Amino acid sequence: MKLTFDYKIPVYSEIPAPYLIIILSDPLNIKEIELSALIDTGYDGELLIPPDIYDKLNLKAFEFSNDVVSIAETASGEHLELQSASGSIKIKGHDLITIITIDTHIRCKEVIIGRKFLESYNTLLKGPNKQVQLEFALN
Repeated sequence: MKLTFDYKIPVYSEIPAPYLIIILSDPLNIKEIELSALIDTGYDGELLIPPDIYDKLNLKAFEFSNDVVSIAETASGEHLELQSASGSIKIKGHDLITIITIDTHIRCKEVIIGRKFLESYNTLLKGPNKQVQLEFALN
């Protein structure tokens, strides 16, 4: 199965970029929200979201212990300590729900899908068409 999404303008740029439409939830699917998520292959994690969305989904109730600390490194080499929790994600147009690790940081302003999440799919950036195509890999 293939899903296609149009590029959008990101928060910090005027250049169209690849986005997926996702439905994000806590791991018990009590609260959910539909969001546009920027594909960022430079982010190693699964999903990074702004703190207001993290709070809206009550992900603090599903946070990992203080022993488990994720560190992100920015393009400029700055190290950021992330808060992390379990959550679930569904790609709009497909019924598969996946439990993932959701990270947040106070400086995050946009929902970002990282490489760890994308590795489960065949992802095609169709730059001339300003579209991203996600294919569900069959193993």
